[in-house]
Amino acid sequence: DGDTRHATTFYRRGCDGGRMTACNDLALILEDAGSERQMTEAVELYTRACDAGEPIACANLGRMFELGVGGVSDIVRAGELYAGACTAGDAGGCVSLGLLVEEGRGVERSLTRAVELFDGACDRSDDIGCINLGRMLEDGRGIARDVVRAGRLYEAACAGGELLGCTHLGLLAEGGRAVT
Repeated sequence: DGDTRHATTFYRRGCDGGRMTACNDLALILEDAGSERQMTEAVELYTRACDAGEPIACANLGRMFELGVGGVSDIVRAGELYAGACTAGDAGGCVSLGLLVEEGRGVERSLTRAVELFDGACDRSDDIGCINLGRMLEDGRGIARDVVRAGRLYEAACAGGELLGCTHLGLLAEGGRAVT
């Protein structure tokens, strides 16, 4: 697509100059490159940006800890990083924490808390948060069952370009359940 070599140069310059969003963006490029050395550097950059208060970097670092890439693996630490990102306003951090809470991975399992996290992310216009809230509503897990509302959430996500929302909407329709 784009010119990642030049982007890397500019992000590195911004990061070296103290722009933590540039550190996060540089880490994303390095992570995509995928070598062990680049993954380790990505973890270092995410850590630097997270420690400086960049919420999305904390969520990205949490993902590295959750997946065990870049030389780090700690599901409890991942949950802490997601929680910090969520508290600081990163909707993706809320979704990631919600998934851990739903499954009880590294954190206390609570379907009600997972619903709250997904709902908060959805309120911040995060389509994945809305889809996960829809799943919980559809199944009546942690919240009263409401297939119509779930369908509306899937439909909004689908209309926003999130194909997983379209898939869930199709499953509702195929099953003869309420679709708005």
